[in-house]
Amino acid sequence: MCKKIVVWILFNTINYTPARLTKEWIDERIGIFEKYTLKSMKAQTNQNFEVYLCCDKTTMPIINECLAKRLPLPPNIHFDTTYSNSKAVMKDINNYDYLYHIRLDSDNLYHKDFIQKLYDYKPKKDTQVIITQNGYMYDGTDDRLATYYQPSPPFYTFIYKVQDYIDGFRYNTPGGHGNVIKMWKYELIEGLNYLVTIHGKNVSNFRGLVNKKALIEGENKERILKEFGMQDRLSN
Repeated sequence: MCKKIVVWILFNTINYTPARLTKEWIDERIGIFEKYTLKSMKAQTNQNFEVYLCCDKTTMPIINECLAKRLPLPPNIHFDTTYSNSKAVMKDINNYDYLYHIRLDSDNLYHKDFIQKLYDYKPKKDTQVIITQNGYMYDGTDDRLATYYQPSPPFYTFIYKVQDYIDGFRYNTPGGHGNVIKMWKYELIEGLNYLVTIHGKNVSNFRGLVNKKALIEGENKERILKEFGMQDRLSN
């Protein structure tokens, strides 16, 4: 089975705040992406994948201006107005049998072996989505780490037959991520594969979402964060 793996990140296309169109918001969010998500993408042991950060087309001049002041991105990571039916994506998946569509936010991370794990994974023929329920939560303000679990978290991979995708088929999940496990034929992939970051004004969420027994400290914390590409986090 010939797979093409693509990570989709909605950068500022969802209209949850007018600030998402401003230079201040964009510059800050790119900084957060670099501090967290980009590190985990660069740390992947298998670099055979593409990342598309989907951007509001009116803000591309601002985004490009902000990116020009930073270190160059790896060639497989793209800030663009790319959507699921774009020519770039269609070119990426040409000559493949299956598209693995990984969902990710611009401030969260996947374990360094996650891409390789998906290449190695052999789902059943009728499986539509691979869900990873177990991961970690990291408080970037106080440098705290804890295990974390959600039954249907925003960390999942839709499996498409490439021809179906080209023909326009898409998985739609009304009601959000919590309904993915209810609506589609799924498999659970083993391991603690994701890391949710808490930063800035949402730091109180860490105390509300994790149990004290879930806290990880000392050498174990450092080892785990290194596995997500976060070993130099305190130098930023």
